[in-house]
Amino acid sequence: MTNPLCLSQFELTGADTLTFLQGQLSADLKHVGEQAQITAICNLKGRADFVLWVSQPAPNEFTLATHPSLAAHLIQHIKKYAAFSDVKLTESGSTYLCRDQAYDQQLASNDLSSADPLTQVAMPRYQFTQQAESALSPLDLIKQGISVITDETAGLFQPQELRLNELGGVSYSKGCYLGQEVVARLWFKSAPKAWLHLLVSETPAKAGDQIAEQVQVVSQSSGYTLVVARSAAIDLLCTDHSDSALSNPTNWQFKPLPSYFKSSPARIQADN
Repeated sequence: MTNPLCLSQFELTGADTLTFLQGQLSADLKHVGEQAQITAICNLKGRADFVLWVSQPAPNEFTLATHPSLAAHLIQHIKKYAAFSDVKLTESGSTYLCRDQAYDQQLASNDLSSADPLTQVAMPRYQFTQQAESALSPLDLIKQGISVITDETAGLFQPQELRLNELGGVSYSKGCYLGQEVVARLWFKSAPKAWLHLLVSETPAKAGDQIAEQVQVVSQSSGYTLVVARSAAIDLLCTDHSDSALSNPTNWQFKPLPSYFKSSPARIQADN
């Protein structure tokens, strides 16, 4: 059993908090409540400098949590952009993530009335918790297709490459936020060339490593690895070349992500 993922937690309060965060986070905070929603803060190139979790426990009050290696960077970022806003940032220690057990029971009873409108499949919901024994580990999150970005991978991936748009973490209708122009263009005018896949191997790899051409590691735990890659590169990496003189047998095996992910994160075009 691996240790639970510990996150650095912050509280944002003040009259301008909602407006400020709407201009920072890729998710639409009007749809965020007490559950913890994954989202991102992008740079102007549309790449995720932070992947974090956000909840709204009360009006004009939001809780943010991110990987500890990015905590100091997040503080610096918020202070820079909120300098002229009525927003107060408070460090509130550490927190963990757990599944929303009540919602999981609804899923088990086949009540899919809360299915995501983009995927038509009900997704899991998460909550912050101080109880380490019920918290999710890095391995749990990897198996669920949840990306954890650290200081080693900050700024490497676009939100759609991490498939945050399929997890409710990207809004295409709320208006402007950092990197929104690039993120929206990729959705409406183009499509991601590479996106998140799950692999299994005993081969160790660090976050940010290129384990093959066009295959880059997001995170790894206990032999399970999330990578951003083109589908063709995954096919090549996971093909056994033992009968060929060109390469050694592969050590990587492809595993499907949960069913709330589509085969591709690209937008489905409406029929004419």
